[in-house]
Amino acid sequence: MRLDTDLTVGVVLSGGLDSSLALLHAREMHPDCVAVTVGVPESPDVAYAKRLAADLGVPHEVIALHPRDIRLADVREAIRISELTEYGDIINAVVSVPIFRRLREMGIQVVLTGDGCDELFGGYPMYHEVGPERSRRLFLHKIRNLCRTELQRVDRASMGHGVEARVPFLDLSVVELAMRLPIDLKMRDGQEKWIVRRAFADILPDYIRRRPKNPMSYSSGLHERARLYKPLFARLHRSFGYDLLEPVRRDFDSVLMRCGNDLDRAIADGLARPDYTVLEHTRDLVGAAKWNAAPMVRRLVGPRTR
Repeated sequence: MRLDTDLTVGVVLSGGLDSSLALLHAREMHPDCVAVTVGVPESPDVAYAKRLAADLGVPHEVIALHPRDIRLADVREAIRISELTEYGDIINAVVSVPIFRRLREMGIQVVLTGDGCDELFGGYPMYHEVGPERSRRLFLHKIRNLCRTELQRVDRASMGHGVEARVPFLDLSVVELAMRLPIDLKMRDGQEKWIVRRAFADILPDYIRRRPKNPMSYSSGLHERARLYKPLFARLHRSFGYDLLEPVRRDFDSVLMRCGNDLDRAIADGLARPDYTVLEHTRDLVGAAKWNAAPMVRRLVGPRTR
């Protein structure tokens, strides 16, 4: 159903489990499909995606970015397009916008993404750190909020460039199936999304099936550069008047973690203190600055050839 089109289909490929499955199924119905990956040239995403695309014989477009390529104007544009209100989602939007910009340049109008699989099939540690009843509440909370987090990012970033993004894992039939599955089928032997890996073991390359989950912005190698601008997110968000509807808030996942994955406590804490403190922002900025300065330091103190 998600592949019902006469157009060439693109697939946003990170080389992870979810997007790899989307590519495998897209290739079955659309042999002319194209995979697109963004990341630092030596990043895990680019390496895994290149290997899979080559193994499948799928044309592969790599948007090679270096951390220094992400500038304030790119962050501002990602905020403008996405209208997101959590810091982590904004960072993911900064990484997503170049993908859909390139897809538009390539003339690709329909693209598949792997979004939704983590939420449905136990891709987050919090699902497995509490009992079954609390785990289900967290599961339902994640699903209900996709419209203002991951799905909003994908929808705004894609449609802002005239590209229609489709999310096969969030097909109603798949959602209904996931809601019926017990948590022990989603997490087993320390492996998240166990049932998905097992169900497609016959078609997934072993290196993809065994690859652990990594958040998109991290495994692309671009997260820490976007994080450098994090103290400016709220101000940029306000510059578009978006705060009149909802201000930028702390990442709910981090609030949830601080509250021991207690959903009620996390919701109350998020309402009582919407944003990070000045000290928290300062610590975050120092950490990002250290990461961004590290390559320059290595070049200065590294061995010199005569």
